[in-house]
Amino acid sequence: MEIYEAALTAAAPQALHSLKLAVGDFTGRVEKLKTLRAKVESGSVAITGLQGMGGAGKTELARKLANELKPKYPDAQIEFDLKGVGKDPLSPGAVLENIIHAFVPDAKLPEDVDQLANLVRQVLDAKKVLLFLDNAKDAAQIGLAVQAAQGCCVIVTSRNHFHIAGMEAVDLGKMEPDEARAMLKKVAARGKDLPDECADRLAEKLDYLPLALRLAGSFLNVFHEKMPADYLRELEAARLGAAASGRRGRRDAAPPGVLAKLDHCGELAGVPEGLRASFAASYDRLKPELQTLFAQLFVFPDHFDATAVRAVWGVDEETAEDALLMLKKLSLLEWLEKERRYDLHDLLTEFAASLIADDEREKVVTRYAEHFTKVGSLADQLYMKGGENVVKGLALFDRERRHIENAFGLLNAVVAGVGDPGSSNVEAQESRDQRSRLQQAAARQLITLVDAVVYVGDLRFPVEKQRIPWLEAQAEAARIAKNRAGEGKALGNLGVAYKNLGETRKAIGFYEQALVIDREIGDRRGEGTDLGNLGNAYAALGETRKAIGFYEQQLVIAREIGDRRGEGNALGNLGVAYKNLGETRKAIGFYEQALVIDREIGDRRGEGTDLGNLGNAYAALGETRKAIGFYEQQLVIAREIGDRRGEGIAHWNSALALEKLGEKAEAVRRAEEALRIYEEIEDPNAAKVRGWIAKRRG
Repeated sequence: MEIYEAALTAAAPQALHSLKLAVGDFTGRVEKLKTLRAKVESGSVAITGLQGMGGAGKTELARKLANELKPKYPDAQIEFDLKGVGKDPLSPGAVLENIIHAFVPDAKLPEDVDQLANLVRQVLDAKKVLLFLDNAKDAAQIGLAVQAAQGCCVIVTSRNHFHIAGMEAVDLGKMEPDEARAMLKKVAARGKDLPDECADRLAEKLDYLPLALRLAGSFLNVFHEKMPADYLRELEAARLGAAASGRRGRRDAAPPGVLAKLDHCGELAGVPEGLRASFAASYDRLKPELQTLFAQLFVFPDHFDATAVRAVWGVDEETAEDALLMLKKLSLLEWLEKERRYDLHDLLTEFAASLIADDEREKVVTRYAEHFTKVGSLADQLYMKGGENVVKGLALFDRERRHIENAFGLLNAVVAGVGDPGSSNVEAQESRDQRSRLQQAAARQLITLVDAVVYVGDLRFPVEKQRIPWLEAQAEAARIAKNRAGEGKALGNLGVAYKNLGETRKAIGFYEQALVIDREIGDRRGEGTDLGNLGNAYAALGETRKAIGFYEQQLVIAREIGDRRGEGNALGNLGVAYKNLGETRKAIGFYEQALVIDREIGDRRGEGTDLGNLGNAYAALGETRKAIGFYEQQLVIAREIGDRRGEGIAHWNSALALEKLGEKAEAVRRAEEALRIYEEIEDPNAAKVRGWIAKRRG
């Protein structure tokens, strides 16, 4: 796995205690903290909203408050960045999913937000939990989460003003002049060289925003040769874009977004220097090669580790370490001690995006996508190993999910013909051949990325909202790249997705398209898989004899090419088909053959399915105790690999068997376990199980 093995050390789940520490030199905001403590600790108000412009210090103040309250909420202290000002803020459902996954990392969740909110209530019930929801977009984004978390302490920050019942908003605003002066002198750590008058003038020019104050103080701290008075004169002489005009990429054109808006507000208020001038003062002090590296950080939408930085920069470990250290010293980059990761403030991300040269974007995006494709693949491999590796794989995927999704979005924009990622004028500058080359390369990388997260993506991605769109994009990318094998695989997986939604006829259409392609290119393994999928579809429609015909064709191909996994699948499916026809002894023979193969190749999910099928067969023969024994073995495996559907099936079949034995109370209990899981994963069998339980209780 090369350097990607390093990601394993960060995969251990720490989601229940993810609250970060406030910066060590936190200064000021005494009255605001006093007000916030009173609101939260009074008992009548459990939710506090901190609102204010970017750079106002909302996040650090909220962390300061949250860490003070931490001992009162021992069960969990969870922090989420809701990306409210970014181009891709978390949806209301994603906010709820993040809370649930902090407690149940292997849960496959429903798409319905009301069901998700109900699950949040369940996981938070009777727990002392503190939720810090940072950077909220609006009331719609967090309203359901706030309601579901009643009884917990919820701290929300946002740049926007909105109202939620039960939430008291506190506008943070800028720092008081005396607090701003104290912060600037503390961060600069050169009080004797920074007279109060100079500090006051600097604070005024920086609009009393903590982020700008920290940047300026860090600059003066690192570059001792720069006299504060000279630094102040540079800021006073600066104008938006003037320092960069004609010298550096696209810095003469301020990008749209929060940074530009803040600076525009500064102009209107008579403070034309703005944050951009403060950022530029630190940036201009960097060596040219480090300026280039800083600009390339624009691609990261979330915090990241050193491994990812090295991959994106394409440099060795020593070079990356030196560059990261300098950027951190200048507060152009934040180090998150608890997570052991780096973070770039939203405003600095915008600043970096305005610096990157157009001809560099393609290379940066390509390296970024390649890295997170490998990370996604590692998460998939961990998940498939089973046991404790399931949780490790899911934790790694969750940790890097925003990057994986961002990589997909950047690639898909090029594949779909939207243009070069992040640039508005590339198409006007490049020839048709060059655009085609970019599209082809992006298409090939997108195919690999979607394949890399096939298993964890199946568990984490909602089928309709994400799984199907990703597969549709993969199929289109395969057509553009003229990758018939990739197209066939994408079409087959689309069939599986639609079958899981109950749209069996639509699934058959995709399977048939995949079969045509795989026969055309001579992909016998793919052909066998297509035939097996067609068998499953027709079996679901009740056309059992037709299904058997497809399974038998699949079995022939699997044995011909030595595909043991495919052979096991075909045998298992034949067993199900013959059981449905009432030929139970014949079915058992197929199940036992499948079980031998799945144990031989280490297919734990297949082994669990075989055991469950054997249980069903012996139950049909009246050998109920023997059937229960198989269901218990299936349950152990399902829990081990995080197969929630398999776990629910094992509970439900056990309930039916226990009722036959007259053990009604235990049967109902097991059925309730099955129902809880079925509702969680939106399994269509939930209604049937619910009705069964109601009759037994009645």
